[in-house]
Amino acid sequence: MYRRFASVQRRYPVSTSCVVGGGVVGVGDAAVQALWRGGVDVQRNAVVSAYSGAMSPVFERWWCALERAWPGSAAGVVLRKAVTNQIFATPLNMALFLVWAAAAEQWLSRLAQTSVERRLDPAEESAGVWARAVRDLPNMVLVASTFWLPANAITFMFVPQNLRVLWVSSCTAAWGGLLGLSAHR
Repeated sequence: MYRRFASVQRRYPVSTSCVVGGGVVGVGDAAVQALWRGGVDVQRNAVVSAYSGAMSPVFERWWCALERAWPGSAAGVVLRKAVTNQIFATPLNMALFLVWAAAAEQWLSRLAQTSVERRLDPAEESAGVWARAVRDLPNMVLVASTFWLPANAITFMFVPQNLRVLWVSSCTAAWGGLLGLSAHR
C-alpha cells in the first residue's frame, strides 16, 4: 500500500497533497466533533477540510524550502527549521485560516438565508472577518506554539518529506481534538 501511495504521490504531487491534507483533517475533525459534540457539523467540517486540502501543497513546498536551506535532522538544524516555521508559517497560516473560516461560514450562511431575511453588505461582512482575525490571532499563535513547536520539531527530525502532509494533517486533527477538549471542560 505504501508503494502505491508513493507512486501516486510522485506522479500527482499536488493532487495527492490536497486529497491527503483535506481527507485526513476531514475525517479527524468529524471524529473529534462526534466525540465531543455528539454529532458532526457538516459546514464546519467542509470549511476546515477545504482549507487543509488547499494549503497542504503550499506547506509541502515550504517544508522543502526549509530542507534546502538547512538539510539534515541534527538537533540544531531541526530547532532552526521548527523555530523558523513557528515564526513565519504559523502566524500566517492562522491568519489565513481565521479569514477563510469566517468568510466561508458567512458565505455559506448567506446561501442558506431566505430572500426575506436581512443580508449583510459585503463591506460589512469583510470588516467583521478582519476584526475577528485581528482579535483572535495573537492569543491563538501563543497557545498554538505549545503544541506546534514540538510537533514541527518531530516532523523535521523523524518524518520523511513524502509523509509530512499525512503526519501534519494528523497533528491538525489532534490539535482540533485538544481545542475541543478544552472548550468542553
